[in-house]
Amino acid sequence: MSLIARRWLWAALALAFAAINAWALQTSGVDGVVAYLTSLGPIGVLATVDLLLALLVGLAFVLRDARERADDARPFVAMTLATGSLGLLAYLARRRDRAERTPEATLAEATRGSRAVG
Repeated sequence: MSLIARRWLWAALALAFAAINAWALQTSGVDGVVAYLTSLGPIGVLATVDLLLALLVGLAFVLRDARERADDARPFVAMTLATGSLGLLAYLARRRDRAERTPEATLAEATRGSRAVG
């Protein structure tokens, strides 16, 4: 799959998920979130913990990947902490290919590589 096709796919998923988030918050409000969290049974707790673990794995990937690409991951980390998967999808939609990096980022990677070798 081409880079442009991948970006469009991630962007479409992010927009669809943002629409679901907006719909859920509009219909249930913050009170609905609180009611959900206070009424979780064992399976609900399991699913919630599983989601949080998956988000942590995703954040670890974003932080490592952004560091390797000399990109700033902070906006996507903040977005993930605030909205969950939407931040991860936004990162993947915006993620730069190695060929798109700035000369400064390429130099930073080369410098890190030469320090690791020497």
